[in-house]
Amino acid sequence: MNVPFNRVEATPHMVEAVTRSLSSGHWSGDGTFTAQVLEKLHQLMPEPLLLLTTSASQALEMAVVLAGIKAGDEVILPSYTYASCANAVLSAGGLPVFAAVSQETLCLAPESVERLMSPSVKAIMPVHYGGVPAEMDLLMTLCRERGLTLIEDAAQAIGSSWKGRALGTLGDFGAISFHDTKNVTSGEGGLLLVGADRKDLWEQAQILHQKGTDRLQFLQGHRDRYEWVGQGVSASPSELLMALLLPQLEAVEAINQRRLEIVGRYESVMKPLEISRNLILSHSKVSKGGNGHLFFLRFKDAGNAAAFMAFMAARGIDVRTHYQPLHASPQGRGFRHDPVLHSVGDRDLMKCVVRLPMSHHLKDEEIDYVCEVLKDALIHCHTRL
Repeated sequence: MNVPFNRVEATPHMVEAVTRSLSSGHWSGDGTFTAQVLEKLHQLMPEPLLLLTTSASQALEMAVVLAGIKAGDEVILPSYTYASCANAVLSAGGLPVFAAVSQETLCLAPESVERLMSPSVKAIMPVHYGGVPAEMDLLMTLCRERGLTLIEDAAQAIGSSWKGRALGTLGDFGAISFHDTKNVTSGEGGLLLVGADRKDLWEQAQILHQKGTDRLQFLQGHRDRYEWVGQGVSASPSELLMALLLPQLEAVEAINQRRLEIVGRYESVMKPLEISRNLILSHSKVSKGGNGHLFFLRFKDAGNAAAFMAFMAARGIDVRTHYQPLHASPQGRGFRHDPVLHSVGDRDLMKCVVRLPMSHHLKDEEIDYVCEVLKDALIHCHTRL
């Protein structure tokens, strides 16, 4: 049996919605489907201002602008993340500073953030890796005490929460992704969240979102025309993408629950195996508030990870590594970072983290097969030690 790493399938509801969008004659942004998507998102995240974007990368870039990051300002973010986080900082002239991650969750480690503090640091950008919350209490306290802006990269975290609050809504700004790899997807797409405590920036955010104009005021009937009034970007996704996204958002609770069930199945294989404690430093858990975006194993060394991946691939199961730490990448080597990142464990994360197949479209028999082979693979790798 061959099991893909990820599977994306169009449901009849998605096809019907896109067909209606095509028939409507309105294919650009800010139409009926955009309004319905925003209504559904507000049910999940009622507090902040929500602005749909063409990607989470764009949402992060807008957040950095709204945060007032300028040339020479530093933003602390995890080294183990996607390049979009650092690019967003660089786009405003700021400087990314790379921190270490928690051994357990691979989310931003607060103690590393503390070590990197300097007068130039103006913001912290935690990433909720795999939809699992970072240690938000500690990070929020740190930002409050030092007067720093908190920008949440919740790209993978639609439907996840921290102590009952949706991820992406705890900071000053948040970003969520609807990329093809996410739990719900429009192929490409994203969401900018401007926190309830930053209402002073809501009007500026809307102007930035609408190419520097007050067009949203016009669309809402508050003006008889709109004008260029400030800095702006072209951020509105098309109605076709929103039509694709809407049926998935309507089913997001069921989608996330299915993914959490798969995570639970993988976890049930891991727990009885005493060898896992010798072989693996950490792996994802059915976290309180998580959304089952992914399941990862973290091996002690790259050799064990490679042996595991080869064993799974030989049996038709597509497993994958993940990010190259940014501080070790060609573009990232010149930026300030936590010295602990030179340790073996942090330096080799890309080669030691392995992700298992994950999609709510995976069939029960496929998950059964992955669990069966997973157990054999771990035993196989253990005998190599």
